[in-house]
Amino acid sequence: MFLIRGKIKIGFIIFFFFFSSTIFGREIKIGYVDSQRILEQYKGTQDIQKQFAQEISNWQNEVEKRKKEISDLETELQTQSLLLSQEKRKEKEQTILQKKGELQKFVEEIWGKGGKAQQKNEELSKPVLEKINTIIRKIANDEGYTIILDASAGNLIYASKELDITDEVIETLEKETGYLKMAKIKIATFPFKEEIVEAENKNYGKGLFEMLISAFQQQERFEIMEKMQIYDFLKEKGFQKEAPPPEDKALSFGEDLGAEAVALGRVSLKSKTFTLEIKLFKTITKELITTEQTEVIGEDNLPSAINDLARRLAEKYR
Repeated sequence: MFLIRGKIKIGFIIFFFFFSSTIFGREIKIGYVDSQRILEQYKGTQDIQKQFAQEISNWQNEVEKRKKEISDLETELQTQSLLLSQEKRKEKEQTILQKKGELQKFVEEIWGKGGKAQQKNEELSKPVLEKINTIIRKIANDEGYTIILDASAGNLIYASKELDITDEVIETLEKETGYLKMAKIKIATFPFKEEIVEAENKNYGKGLFEMLISAFQQQERFEIMEKMQIYDFLKEKGFQKEAPPPEDKALSFGEDLGAEAVALGRVSLKSKTFTLEIKLFKTITKELITTEQTEVIGEDNLPSAINDLARRLAEKYR
């Protein structure tokens, strides 16, 4: 679970002068924010939560991959046990013990105290916290606040809603970081290219294409073209509706469809491990914006992997 480590450094002063409108003859202006709500609603925080979740997912996939390797070695040893010499059996047993030790070491490196998971959490949190603190200081300076308190710290018993500047902080954050009122990009995608027979047999290209459309529909950045519109267009151009067009044709088709961007996917499958790759192009210039890849163990994990790839593509189009 993602957990922001650190504090939003908000001015916190309690003195008798709270009950006065002046301090030593100077007018005071007091405001407060709910820092917890800022962290929950600011889209920048939401993005790094997803990024952190993907890092965790990648590490978990690596653990599963190593566990499977150990399991396969154990099965092989059991199956061949009667045929192996004592020396060969010991050699295989030693290999299995070594692999188990390496797996335990990997788990400790990631999830142990001060491990990579904790380091990544702090690495992702720091810029967000610094940005929030900077915005609060800027609002305080620009609008003449003497004191800004944090309601979520539990020390604010009562304050008028008129003093709450939380929404202003969130809006300013999203304006300055490009999350607010971004124009939607019209995007077209096509069935995934299947590179090996194992992938072709189950028609994963069509299924992943439809998953990607659904994933893009959840991204505020994109206006995705409907699958039937794509299928009808491909049929009109003489392609089978489930067949991916070549890259140059796809970019040309994207332009014909009035799309500003085109996403092209590729899938391969080996020993229950899927390799997914999606390229994102600008239609007019044919510029490759980004190539996003991931490996997925097991068919059940494909939807979440596609959702994450769609999110990463949306981020790269900024």
